[in-house]
Amino acid sequence: MKIWIYLLTQAQHDQYRGLQKGQLYTSIPKIQKACAWKIGFSTVTPTKDQVFQVIDWMRKTSTTLATMEAPMIATMKATHGMLVTIDKYCVYQNSKLYESNDEPAMKATMNYDNTNKNHKNNQYSLVEANHIRLAELLRDSITAWKPNAKVDKDLGKWANVIRLCMKDGRTEAEIEAVIIWATCDSFWQVNILSADALRRNFDKLQAKMMQSKPTQSPSRDYSTIRM
Repeated sequence: MKIWIYLLTQAQHDQYRGLQKGQLYTSIPKIQKACAWKIGFSTVTPTKDQVFQVIDWMRKTSTTLATMEAPMIATMKATHGMLVTIDKYCVYQNSKLYESNDEPAMKATMNYDNTNKNHKNNQYSLVEANHIRLAELLRDSITAWKPNAKVDKDLGKWANVIRLCMKDGRTEAEIEAVIIWATCDSFWQVNILSADALRRNFDKLQAKMMQSKPTQSPSRDYSTIRM
């Protein structure tokens, strides 16, 4: 999951310097460094073999957010590592919220406030752009595998639930990771069809996500990846 989130956050959200949306240049050592974690004063770094196994698994495994014929990612050799292309990248990231001047994010908040300014007791007044982004991610992730899902037309309600979820102590990154995992999982995706369901089951979802591991032990063919 750490590697998957790393790839999603590092991929280009728009065309830039020869890279298309959803692409990034990286390498096994870079991923090792990015996915290291602390235990006390010591730093634990995943091995090159562990990183390769996960990358290889992603190249062979489809998610329910992608077509069953397409894997999660595709890789190609590059001068200083590899070029990674994330399938159905637009499902995971909304480029409108990543402009350098933050205008779209501000507009999203302003539009939401304007829509509700006539309500005397606006319970959603504390909703911010990051809450809206996660609500949109949840909606798009659900409708990607279930196009006829009856999602709430008032996205502000979902954004407010996301805000409350953060108030529970969840970080934006944690919520994003759980949304992506839950809407890909064959069991949980049918149970998480709203923001309320996400918040209500968050502890279970996060625990299951942390326990989940690749079901395959892919063969080690380093010829397809430059270290």
